Amino acid sequence: MAKGVNLSDIMSKTDLNEEIAKVAYELYEKRGKSDGFDFDDWIKAEKMVLGRYQKIGESKTEDFVKHVVKKTVKKRTRTKSE
Repeated sequence: MAKGVNLSDIMSKTDLNEEIAKVAYELYEKRGKSDGFDFDDWIKAEKMVLGRYQKIGESKTEDFVKHVVKKTVKKRTRTKSE
């Protein structure tokens, strides 16, 4: 079975934290810079960022599966015609 892309293959933990912090700050700004929601902003930003990378991993897995299926079908077609 095909594996999803490991997040560490895409970026370091430092890069990931920086991206989450940037998104959390954007959420803070959108809310009018009201204080007291920093933890909520971080959790929401973390879900958003990790969700993006999960979609990347899923699409790479789908591409891998399509590639394997295509090769298998091609191989079977050749075997039947021989």
